[in-house]
Amino acid sequence: QAGLAQNAAQNDLPFAVTDGFVVSRVADDALAHDCFCMTLDGQGRPVISGPGYLRTLVDDNSDGTFDRAIEWTKSIKAGAQGLWFEKNTLYHVSDGGLWKSQDTNSDSVADQNPVRVLELPTGGEHDAHAIRRGPDGYWYLMVGNYAGAIAKINSDPQAPVSSASGQRPRAGTLWRISPDYSKRGVWAHGLRNCYDFDFLPDGQPDTYDSDDERAASLPWYRPTRVLALGPGRDGGWCGAAWI
Repeated sequence: QAGLAQNAAQNDLPFAVTDGFVVSRVADDALAHDCFCMTLDGQGRPVISGPGYLRTLVDDNSDGTFDRAIEWTKSIKAGAQGLWFEKNTLYHVSDGGLWKSQDTNSDSVADQNPVRVLELPTGGEHDAHAIRRGPDGYWYLMVGNYAGAIAKINSDPQAPVSSASGQRPRAGTLWRISPDYSKRGVWAHGLRNCYDFDFLPDGQPDTYDSDDERAASLPWYRPTRVLALGPGRDGGWCGAAWI
């Protein structure tokens, strides 16, 4: 504990880190105000989003601190809660959908206004969140426990909307969506409100789920936890148990 406190004092930041780790401030509030989502572009630069903005951070003198920001688009209304960059194409989850835009001249500005490729419930803290391309080429989308209406949006009669275990999707879900967005199915469900996720070396998604603090003293309480999401897995969240 003494070592952690000493490191925190040396960093002059409100963090305590173990030996071998250092926390540095690389962008201040002027560049990254209330930032709640980030990805990296093809050059390894952060593309970030917060309330009403979507921008790329630039380090002009390569000193490890970002000097300015380039606005990707001015058409975004709310901040994106999901970002994914592929080559010169940026995907973001915001403003009622999954949006796609390109930068073909490498100026970090979208050539045209983003185009919505999927309709999604967005904007709330428990709505649609992270988007990633999986190792299998499919899209994976994490949504919170208030985004159940996604099962009824853009419904394709031939698209699977049940989980791999045969149950209807419930609560927070991880969706698997075909590359052309035409078909979708639930990879895992029964989650509280996962925000982001990644893939293990074997291709299995893993995530960090939040808890329901109101049920902390009850037998069915599920704490915050790291989960490996196998196909058809139900995370076991019990829902609004305090009502």
